[in-house]
Amino acid sequence: MDTTYGFTKKYLTKDGMPWFPVMGEIHFSRYRADLWEESLRKMKAGGLAIASVYVIWIHHEEEEGKFDFTGNRN
Repeated sequence: MDTTYGFTKKYLTKDGMPWFPVMGEIHFSRYRADLWEESLRKMKAGGLAIASVYVIWIHHEEEEGKFDFTGNRN
């Protein structure tokens, strides 16, 4: 069964019912890559429904035109 999401003028909906998600954020650049999945699982277990992730571009392009998406930058 697929979950459907929507919205009204007053709230979000999940499967046609009012839904008030708990939201948070994670700064992946401050964690080792091997901890990302565990951290997100803990957030979900704590009731988090939505996680915001910031992309700090200087973290991937310290020198103009040279990009690094390896290791903790992946």
